[in-house]
Amino acid sequence: MRVSISQLATLNAISQQESYAAAAKALGVSQPAVSAQIKRLEQEFDVKLVRRIGKRVRLTPLGEAVVEKARRALALLNDIDLSLTSAGGLMGGHFRVGLSCHNLVTDLLSRFMLTYPYVKVVAKMQDTYTLLEGMSEGLFDLVTVTLDAPHPDYVNYRYGVQDIVLCVAPWHPWAKRESVDVSELHGQRMVFRESSYTRTIFQRELAARKIAPVNTLELDTWESYMAAVVSGIGLGISLRDEVRDEGSVAAVRLSGAPMQATQYMIVHEDMKDARTVRAFLDLAFSSSADEDKSDES
Repeated sequence: MRVSISQLATLNAISQQESYAAAAKALGVSQPAVSAQIKRLEQEFDVKLVRRIGKRVRLTPLGEAVVEKARRALALLNDIDLSLTSAGGLMGGHFRVGLSCHNLVTDLLSRFMLTYPYVKVVAKMQDTYTLLEGMSEGLFDLVTVTLDAPHPDYVNYRYGVQDIVLCVAPWHPWAKRESVDVSELHGQRMVFRESSYTRTIFQRELAARKIAPVNTLELDTWESYMAAVVSGIGLGISLRDEVRDEGSVAAVRLSGAPMQATQYMIVHEDMKDARTVRAFLDLAFSSSADEDKSDES
């Protein structure tokens, strides 16, 4: 018994579409063909991979574990096809990339798409925690994330180091200051992104010094977060380059604690030499100001 590529592709489509009909449409086959593929796979190995919950189709825990590996296998197969069909240049293929600090790398993504116009790019802008979860599920070929140390489960490429700065409204008394000591934040009203690794680093450093600002509001989008800072609901934080073009807020240096975060591009070990991944990394580090590129497993 051996699982086939078509069975893996079918299982992956069901995981994404949560419907036999939608999976069939995505694969360009009939719905009975999808049902037959899954039935044959389950019977061959005497396992249950798919279950119905109401009108939706979901994977069992075993199905989820299999599809995570299947996505990586399908990505590698795509890379093999790409190597064979475009030996003279990168003339096709797919590249699934996740971006946390999107305004730090959108220029890079734009240059990649202009340099390799025949590569189909699927990009998602999400926070670091969501991207890491997606990476573990095999949803991405590469993600850019904010961390304070290399991730132990992946190959890490350090892209840059950023200061964490305080964001205040232009009319705020602190807007003209050169720096604010973190001790001054005790009791101050602050707003935060709901899920942010920058926030994790910031709050950890404050907690170590028993500094407790007041968490006034949590927001899920960058735009609403910046609007809350501008309106004076509370102080905010960001990486310095995230607000370099944000004229509506003032960025003030924080002193009294090590307030820095590192941007990493991370990939699975078995995807680090994929042609699309390598092309993206080469483009990134040919123009990156951070000369200390690291490849750490």
